[in-house]
Amino acid sequence: MLKALKDLDMSSSGIQDRRRTAPGANRSIVSATRAMRYWWVNQNQTYRAEVRGSFMWSPKQNANGARNQFYENMRDVSPGDVVFSFCDMRIKAIGVVAGATQTGPKPDFGTAGSNWSLEGWFVPVDYCVLNNPIRPKDHIAILRPFLPSRYSPLQESGDGLQSVYLAALPQALADALIGIIGQAYWDAYATISVFQTAPALVDQDDMSADRSIVGPTFSLFGLSPRERVQTRAT
Repeated sequence: MLKALKDLDMSSSGIQDRRRTAPGANRSIVSATRAMRYWWVNQNQTYRAEVRGSFMWSPKQNANGARNQFYENMRDVSPGDVVFSFCDMRIKAIGVVAGATQTGPKPDFGTAGSNWSLEGWFVPVDYCVLNNPIRPKDHIAILRPFLPSRYSPLQESGDGLQSVYLAALPQALADALIGIIGQAYWDAYATISVFQTAPALVDQDDMSADRSIVGPTFSLFGLSPRERVQTRAT
């Protein structure tokens, strides 16, 4: 399937803004006219729910009402932006933002985030799970020179930061991560791009059998995989 994907136009401008809406959310439409940006999302507590549910979600502010830049970043993402999903000290998945940021209710995260507000920022994201996740700490000598001085997703040691949710990545840091991930990054990006622009080209049986590909199942929101395909085809 990947050979067929590579024959298609995978430019970010070809990614469709489908403007999916969270349950109970206020619809917000943002034009995706600027250059693609790169983001790092720390999903240690919410990885399974967010990747399987195809979204990112955060509170709008800290529990004490204070401003949090990592939550504010949720307002700055746009359709077509790339997301590196970080969990258990590894980048486990690549995501592409599929719609505008919306206000949405807190999803069911089980025991995680018990002190989070019941309303927050919701961003639809299509993910592709990497067969061989990378451990950034193993490559920190390469990554360290590109870590931002403020709001970095990693410590200088290569360890993660618990306070981080969504961090903006400088282009140089994103390029370094892509270089480390290698061809698997481009395969993941190609798969997501085709799934967003022409979902019929991504075989549903392949997606069910090969768990390296996790598209938006809407499982948290009541849609089956077959209903998902029908929804995306309309």
